[in-house]
Amino acid sequence: MALGDAAVKRIGRTPEARVRWFLRFAARDLARLAPAGQRALWDGLFTLQSRQPVRVAVHPPTLAETHQALRACVAALANGRPYELWVPGMSWTLRPPPRRPTGARHSGPVTRESVEASIMRDAMPAMVVLALVDDLNAIDADRLRSCPLETDGARCAVVFLGTRGQRYCTPRHAQSAAWQAYLGRGGDVKRKLRRKR
Repeated sequence: MALGDAAVKRIGRTPEARVRWFLRFAARDLARLAPAGQRALWDGLFTLQSRQPVRVAVHPPTLAETHQALRACVAALANGRPYELWVPGMSWTLRPPPRRPTGARHSGPVTRESVEASIMRDAMPAMVVLALVDDLNAIDADRLRSCPLETDGARCAVVFLGTRGQRYCTPRHAQSAAWQAYLGRGGDVKRKLRRKR
C-alpha cells in the first residue's frame, strides 16, 4: 500500500469521514504527541494538501501552524462567525452558511471571498482549511456546531457534527439544558423530585 493510500485510508474516503478526522486533529494536543503520531498527522496533512503520495520530512512549525489555523477556523464556523484566511500573497474571507430554511434538505455552502484572482497551492495551513471547507460543503456546512450549554458560567463549546435539530453535543447536555430551561421558567424542583420517588 502506497503512502498516499495509507493516509487516505486513515483519514477516510468520504467527506464526512474527512471532516471528522479534521475535527479530531483540531482537538489534539500536539505537544503530547510522540514523533510517530506527528509523522502520521504530517503524512495525512501533506496528502490532503498536495494530493501526492510523497513522504516529506516533518516540519514541526508548519504542523503547529496548520493545527492552529484549522482549530481557529473550526471554532469560528461552528459559532457562526466568519474566519479570515491568509494564503501567501492573498487573503480569503470564509463566511458560514445562513441558517437552513425550514424543510430544506441541504444547507448553503461556506462561501469564499478574495479580492485577488489567482490561487496559490503551496501553503499547507490554508490548503488544509480549504479542504475542510470543501468537505463541509459536501455534507451540509451548517452541521458543524458548537455546544451552547452553560454550566457554572462556562460554555461547553465542544464542536461536533450535528444532525437535523441537534443543538447539544450529547444527549446528556440536551437533558441538562432542558432542566435549566425548566428551572428558568420557575419549575418546582421539590415537586418534580417527589414525583420521581
